Amino acid sequence: MDVYLLLGDDAGGNLPDVYIGEADPLVDRIKHHLQNKDFWERFVAFSDRGQSLNKAHIQYLEHRLIQIAGEAKRCNLRNGNIPAAPSLSEADRADCERFLDEVFAISLALGITVFEKPEIKTSQKLLLFLKYKEIEAKGYETADGFVVLKGSEISLGTTPSAPSSIIQPRNELVAKGALGKNEKGGLAFLQDYEFSSPSMAAGIIRGASSNGRSEWRISEGKKLGEIQDEQ
Repeated sequence: MDVYLLLGDDAGGNLPDVYIGEADPLVDRIKHHLQNKDFWERFVAFSDRGQSLNKAHIQYLEHRLIQIAGEAKRCNLRNGNIPAAPSLSEADRADCERFLDEVFAISLALGITVFEKPEIKTSQKLLLFLKYKEIEAKGYETADGFVVLKGSEISLGTTPSAPSSIIQPRNELVAKGALGKNEKGGLAFLQDYEFSSPSMAAGIIRGASSNGRSEWRISEGKKLGEIQDEQ
């Protein structure tokens, strides 16, 4: 029994396409997907070598992976709905959650970040600001990119020259609920969200192609690029 991911790049977008499923046997299910799903380019399967997981455990893992990927909002989930979680004992759920920890560790090692939410420790980060017209955003640089903090505002529209690599991810983030209306009637981040680079984060916020090295600044006004050069 396996839980698996089908992975594909969303053409022109910032988020990968992902389908999460469970199978027994796996080979038959993959053959079926080859005939019926054309978005994916690779798949990753996770198996219990000790064979201690039964059908209910695998269904629970599928449920949790879809749930967590949906909450992280770092992919286009190709699953229609989140399957209901089977009834498991507390001990069985704990075993499944330990298995999930292994899945997440292996996924990260493979460069799959669709389950990851940014770990927020802003007191230990250099806080950066982006001000554009009447909006303001806050965030910080990470080893993997740039985290924009919850409450950060974004431009309501995009510039005429904005590329699809900016427009499409903005629309996706609204559709997924990562962006929404704030109390001022504008658009803002409803959760902390990590982008692949400071420039991508700045572009989403401004609705235009942007250089994150010059757009993001510390409170004293120094640009991120200047700070990076000093380091």
